[in-house]
Amino acid sequence: MYEPQARVQTRARVERPAPGELVRTTVGGNPVAVWNVEGRLYALGDICPHRGFVLSEGALMEEKDGTISVVCQGHFWRFDLTTGQAAFRPECVKVYDIEDIEDIEDIEDVEDIEEQAGGAAMVWVVDRDLEQRGA
Repeated sequence: MYEPQARVQTRARVERPAPGELVRTTVGGNPVAVWNVEGRLYALGDICPHRGFVLSEGALMEEKDGTISVVCQGHFWRFDLTTGQAAFRPECVKVYDIEDIEDIEDIEDVEDIEEQAGGAAMVWVVDRDLEQRGA
């Protein structure tokens, strides 16, 4: 008997974190952290590839070149929030796209969505790789 497979979640709707804050979600079954650094949003896979520590439990730091990294609290590996690339290592973590819900035309009533969220501004966290594969 044929049973259709469940469609993989390629995006998650989350409350926009306030500056200096973060929110956690899952996309495609993978943990993702969303940081707001001075009004700019960044979304990265939330697991360090070295030993599996939760990256969002680490601190953010500004690198000498002005980029912002998250520091893994396990072994102090640093990952660039823009590229996901580890400093001084070949490893990287996945970078996710962020879309303001207000910018998406297929959402009919953004105000209803935000009202359900208690008036908070919402954003999509998107896995473009999964969307392109038609997951």
